[in-house]
Amino acid sequence: MRILNQYGNTYVQIGNCLKLKKNIMAKKLPKKWLEVI
Repeated sequence: MRILNQYGNTYVQIGNCLKLKKNIMAKKLPKKWLEVI
């Protein structure tokens, strides 16, 4: 359970980072960023 919890928390943190980067980069490089994701 601990491993699953840590993985879930890490996944959530990575997801949040991707959202922040997507929001920031979308203003500068919308097309390229959408292609990466």
